[in-house]
Amino acid sequence: MRSVLQVLQKNPFDSIGGVESVSLGFDKAFEALGIESGYLFIGKATSVPGRRVFTLRYMFSALSCDFGCCSPFALSRFVRSFDGILVHHPSPFLLLVLALTGVRFDVYYHSDIVRQRLTGTLIFPLIVECMARSRRIFVSSPNYAQGSPTLGLFRKKIRLLVPSADEGLLTVTPDEEIVSRVPKPYFLFLGADRSYKSLSTISRAAELADDGGYMYVLAGPGTDRYEGPNLLALGEVGVESKAALLRGCLGVVLVSSSRAEALGVCLIEGLMFGKPLVTTRIHSGPSYVNVDGVTGYSVAVGDPVALNEACRKLFSREIPGVESSSANRFSRLFSSDAFCHSVASYFRMSV
Repeated sequence: MRSVLQVLQKNPFDSIGGVESVSLGFDKAFEALGIESGYLFIGKATSVPGRRVFTLRYMFSALSCDFGCCSPFALSRFVRSFDGILVHHPSPFLLLVLALTGVRFDVYYHSDIVRQRLTGTLIFPLIVECMARSRRIFVSSPNYAQGSPTLGLFRKKIRLLVPSADEGLLTVTPDEEIVSRVPKPYFLFLGADRSYKSLSTISRAAELADDGGYMYVLAGPGTDRYEGPNLLALGEVGVESKAALLRGCLGVVLVSSSRAEALGVCLIEGLMFGKPLVTTRIHSGPSYVNVDGVTGYSVAVGDPVALNEACRKLFSREIPGVESSSANRFSRLFSSDAFCHSVASYFRMSV
């Protein structure tokens, strides 16, 4: 392919969530492979240097889905000017729009529609019909594909394409001042405060860590509303602070309560820095990234006692060589080189 259009709900250069991070990873891989990358999203008209961009004018949001409008003729002409199209799902409205254009497209399936269960049930036939029109469906982990009712209908189309983390974090000059604000060795949560992230479980685990010699740090939008003993909630932090916190932590904690947590890019970032992980058994991406007893521990959902016990064991270094195991797993499965190689195998020679 000479050019690939990425389709997603939000401008990935303005709103960096999990979907947007994966999209930017594709952008870097396409650039390294000499493939032109374009974008279609909903929002304000904008320009991105070196990229062709088409925006649908934002109309409204409903049930975590943005809706927009545009000239159907201009949209069709823009979409058809690319050799390949990659739709980042969940984005039911844009998936439908692409299906109606009649073009062939691939889907990067980030997650099922989990939180809006009624909505997911109502539009399930629509999603299935759109998926049926796709060429290939890429997933971030085999665990997620095995547990998805939608993906179970399209086994022959599924391809594994594991995203990487931004390795630029390794060379960022860290903001050591933020680490100096943490009075004890710490385990780190990175991410926005979402209900399925179960930050209350981390808060309760912190109450149990009085004599452990360590504490918990929360960093990300909305996290600063939490407080308590052995807990420091920093709120949103910049890239330099993020790099410093990752470099200085004992391990990365992600104890999500549902499959709305499709992967957990922060876990891959933790491996990149050679850090152990603590995750929950939710049979999705985190269970693939973190190998229980090798790169960290996997605990039951909503169990602060088990979480704190896992952190205590890591603090006591009860898994020999866990740091090197984490770094090795990153290099083998999640590095930018591994991702770029996978992208090349799927897109460079694809017609």
